Amino acid sequence: MSEQQRHGLTTRNKATLIAIPVVTAIAFLVTQAFFPEGDARKLFFTTEIALMKLFGAAGCFIAASRYRRREYIGIAWYLIGIDYFLLFVKDMLFGRTIHLPNIDPELASTLRVIFVIIGNAGSAIGCVMLARVWHVAGIALPGSRRLQYAAMLVGIAFAVALVGWGTWQDIGNLRSGDKESYVAIASNLGDIVSFSAIAPILLTAIAMRGGALAWPWALVTLSNVGWLLYDMSWSFERQWALSEHTLRIVAEFFRGQGCIMAFAAGLAQRWAIRSASRN
Repeated sequence: MSEQQRHGLTTRNKATLIAIPVVTAIAFLVTQAFFPEGDARKLFFTTEIALMKLFGAAGCFIAASRYRRREYIGIAWYLIGIDYFLLFVKDMLFGRTIHLPNIDPELASTLRVIFVIIGNAGSAIGCVMLARVWHVAGIALPGSRRLQYAAMLVGIAFAVALVGWGTWQDIGNLRSGDKESYVAIASNLGDIVSFSAIAPILLTAIAMRGGALAWPWALVTLSNVGWLLYDMSWSFERQWALSEHTLRIVAEFFRGQGCIMAFAAGLAQRWAIRSASRN
């Protein structure tokens, strides 16, 4: 058995995992330039967003498929994958740009709310489960216990600070009768949980550095960071002093990276488990 096999992912696997987000980023930046304005640009973003979410779902389901039924990590991957899939279905069937023919706008709005609430609840639970893998598996995290808890508390505080103000505004809009605010609030609450999980997931990846399983955990961390930067793009839009056109490109770039990193993480998880089963 080669040294490479004993340590898990092959060089080709690693090159593929690096290439996936890089190629996706380049493809997005080049393709969006062909749709400078109008309805075509709206349709491009809607289609691109839905496609990235579908990739995210596929990656999570690919990772989950390597585990037996009711196995802890497999359940976590399935829950996150269900979130991506429900968001994809929402965009394709009940979206503002693409939707079922002749669907009542009020019904479509209600269904968007339901799908987002269910999806974000599943994703939040899945992220918490992944964040607790170190505890379930008995993995020793790097640093002292005090440093570990400090990193987790900083992550939680940052998540609340980032999303909290927007959530408060959405609650105000909800009181004014804006039903779509349910979608924003559900997304924000799910984001707080997911972003709070960044620190423990990153610490788990560091603890497993040098091994094949460090790759999926590192990519899950980058996926959450992508979503974090997407939220920051809109939360601080005034501070960025960017045109709406440019801000949309920046925000959708980070959202797409968040989705495609989840796809890459799922592939890495599958390859790592397959490699371990062979060794």
